[in-house]
Amino acid sequence: MINKEIVAEELYTAYCKAVGGLAFNGDPLPDWKTFAADVTKKKQSDAWLAAAERAMEEAWMAKESSLSSALTKARPFVKSWGELNDENWHEYREAITAVDAALKQ
Repeated sequence: MINKEIVAEELYTAYCKAVGGLAFNGDPLPDWKTFAADVTKKKQSDAWLAAAERAMEEAWMAKESSLSSALTKARPFVKSWGELNDENWHEYREAITAVDAALKQ
């Protein structure tokens, strides 16, 4: 399961790569596990965790929006679930595909 620690590690690792693995003063940046365990870097590692939590909130809101849109599209067919017929099966399939795609994001 993805959690803020995993996301923070991914973000920190991407940051380290983007800056060439060096801090502003030229010192090498440690890997996430070393960085997060360093009590002298607690404020910074907590900031990475907070950034990760916010990134996860944004991702969840985007997923909710996508799912809401897909469900809105599917709503007419859900209301008449038993009325699937030869004339509307294409629209029904499209609605279910949209919901399925939103759930996979």
